[in-house]
Amino acid sequence: MIGTAGLSNHAVSTGQAITAPEFDQLMALFAPFEDQPSVAIGLSGGPDSMALALLLKEWITARGGHLRALTVDHGLREDSGAEARWVAARMAEEGVDHDVLPWKGEKPNTAIQSAARQARHRLLTDFCSRHGILHLVMAHHLDDQAETLLLRVRQGSGPDGLAAMAPIRDLGSCRLLRPLLGVPKVRLLASLQAQGQSWVEDPSNRDQSFERVRLRQCLPALADQGMTAPGLSDLAAAMGKTRHVLDRAAAASLATTCRLHPAGFVTLDRARFLALSPFLARRALGFCLAAVRGRPYGPGPDAIESLFRHLSVHKPGFASQHGCLIGSYKDQILVFREPGRTERQRVIPGNALLWDHRFLVNLAEMGPQEPISIGPLTALGVDTVSHWTKTHEKSAPTGSLNGSLPPKIIWPALPAFWSKNQKSGDYRLISAPHLGYLEAGFPQGWLTSCRFLPERGPLTMAFTLV
Repeated sequence: MIGTAGLSNHAVSTGQAITAPEFDQLMALFAPFEDQPSVAIGLSGGPDSMALALLLKEWITARGGHLRALTVDHGLREDSGAEARWVAARMAEEGVDHDVLPWKGEKPNTAIQSAARQARHRLLTDFCSRHGILHLVMAHHLDDQAETLLLRVRQGSGPDGLAAMAPIRDLGSCRLLRPLLGVPKVRLLASLQAQGQSWVEDPSNRDQSFERVRLRQCLPALADQGMTAPGLSDLAAAMGKTRHVLDRAAAASLATTCRLHPAGFVTLDRARFLALSPFLARRALGFCLAAVRGRPYGPGPDAIESLFRHLSVHKPGFASQHGCLIGSYKDQILVFREPGRTERQRVIPGNALLWDHRFLVNLAEMGPQEPISIGPLTALGVDTVSHWTKTHEKSAPTGSLNGSLPPKIIWPALPAFWSKNQKSGDYRLISAPHLGYLEAGFPQGWLTSCRFLPERGPLTMAFTLV
């Protein structure tokens, strides 16, 4: 449904349009930018993102940069395709390049809003990674921050959750920027009214079956009791500072106990890890799982507590959690991706791919002619590499990428490159780069990157890959 900017004066009487100098100051918080910056915006077409798109266009034009508007079509409503086309037409009128990113595949029957947010994040960041865009800007504002804090309070979150949304997040291949977190929605509406700009109205924003909508409708009553959106936002900012202090303490602990391997796994010195204070040890464990899983967050506190008990008593075997396996191995603790949790993806020569949210992959532009995919090594690949080491009379492969050889228990989950026989449907192993394996006769120089790129956080604050 397309809304109009014909709001009554009363609707915007408590807000004023955001001026260009004000927006310059908001964006200055994220400096420095490169000369002629390339920026993408997540543009749903709603009033918040439309207002941000117009502000960004003016900001980036003044700097000779390039703005790319990205609309994710979730396909959850009949009107979504028409709305995406309307947004594309509006951006064309503004002279802004625009792309529609469809969410393909089956949709879940439950927790649909959470799944949609995750899909939107993945589609937007993957696009930025493929196109070398360093800055992804989102339109979350002060009222969104207040709602997020209330959600986290109801969920019983600690400092991490109560910090709500951060103004900036380093995603590795790009930065996620939220310049409007201190700006109330009413000012965004006023900005649209000032320009006579229309927008898309999403009916799900009024659907009371969603918890966020119900909490949003409680905000006026809470404000009457002194719990205003600015006050809740200030509390989130205070919790953010607390989280930063805890992150620094966790990073210091990880620097003495942990190694992050370029093959995408973590080793912890077991004795040193268990000697940490229980609070820091649990926090560090969550960061390790998040990095190996390729996600910004680890599992919840109950799962972390169960894992910590498993490690403390030195139980045999590996526990499964958060898409990872974790357990004691000799005098270490290993955290690695669980085999069978990753899928093969086609790699196009000359195009970047972020596989499993963790590995930045590039094939040479004039790469192999046959279709190449990346996926886990699996037991089949382990057998191939093991046979290769024996026939070449090597005690172990030397590895063509930096880093010591991973323990063999981790091999099935390592990234590997495959070619599919179009007639039989069988796959043959082309390369296991972290084990130094390359199929005999396959041309050199075809792979330009298979780089472990975990989410930025305390684990990567503490040290570089070793």
